[in-house]
Amino acid sequence: MAFKRLKNKLKKLQSRFFHHYSKPQNSFEALPFLLDVYQVINNQQPDLDTVQKLGKQLERGLSFREVLNSLISQRSQLPQPEAAVVDLFTTIAAQAYYPWPVPSFIDQPQLNLNQFNQLWEALPRAEFIIGQADYLQVHKTRFWELLNAVKSVVGDCPARLLEFGNSEVSALYPQLIPTITLDLSDRVVADDYIGFTEEKCRQKFKIDQYFSIDLEHIGEAEKLPNPAGYDCVVFTEVLEHLCADPQQIIEFLLSLLKPSGQLILSTPNYFRSENLLQISQGKNPQPYHPGFAGNWDGHYHYREYSAIELDSLIKSASGTVAWGYYSSCWDGDESRSRSLRGNLVIGVRPNT
Repeated sequence: MAFKRLKNKLKKLQSRFFHHYSKPQNSFEALPFLLDVYQVINNQQPDLDTVQKLGKQLERGLSFREVLNSLISQRSQLPQPEAAVVDLFTTIAAQAYYPWPVPSFIDQPQLNLNQFNQLWEALPRAEFIIGQADYLQVHKTRFWELLNAVKSVVGDCPARLLEFGNSEVSALYPQLIPTITLDLSDRVVADDYIGFTEEKCRQKFKIDQYFSIDLEHIGEAEKLPNPAGYDCVVFTEVLEHLCADPQQIIEFLLSLLKPSGQLILSTPNYFRSENLLQISQGKNPQPYHPGFAGNWDGHYHYREYSAIELDSLIKSASGTVAWGYYSSCWDGDESRSRSLRGNLVIGVRPNT
């Protein structure tokens, strides 16, 4: 049942935050962490009343752990979906499913898992960009799937790869797939930006070229990658963050590929179980823009997509889905209907 899966997810979240934030020194340190937890649990930013309520609990002497337990307990007291809601889930699962060809690397990984784990553990966590430690803990399975997808696309031949949206895992591409030449691209940022910049990427990773591109205003970029220059373009967990025409973005990405190349695209599945559970309770799963904490790192999701509309967008952008699947990388539950899993992952070829 979706309710049981949600409770398990909350328990994992509770354990993760206890591990990282069990010893804040005072209420000023504890409150920002609690607000982060509130946003993850409730899928929305806390209002002013909530901020004041949490602050008063800390001022009264409640420990960080006690306040966090209270937050999670309140979220766990959701009613179990009734039979009618379960029937709705079943209906949507059938309607939302799109029969993409499933890639072989799902059952037959292209890379060695032990080597991946060793390199993962060897990543220099003391030198991580702010926020990356938590990000990687949540995204490890997704990156294992992504690296296998890249290997499946490029094989053992020399290949040029361009990745949009950087992370500490960008360091693993040349280590696991030594035949590739890696280029990176991310949005335009200020010189004092504390996240990934060209300078930091060149210090951290073995790359050839770097492109600062605002995908919401592609025409304003000072420098663009050469058209038809790449064997593989990686565009994962980015589309949902953009307030722009998705068809135009996909058209641009496909234009960068060689005729034989592939775009690897992944994005959250709007019809995942967690969203449907909120809809069944009369709630909107789409959080409003985070005006309280801001969106300095671009984490806000402007739009999430279904498999059917994503496939339609790709066709309109003159692309063809070569393979695709519904990933459980977020929820870790492969027993749920495929079309209700958390992430959509596809490989796209340009039409020639």
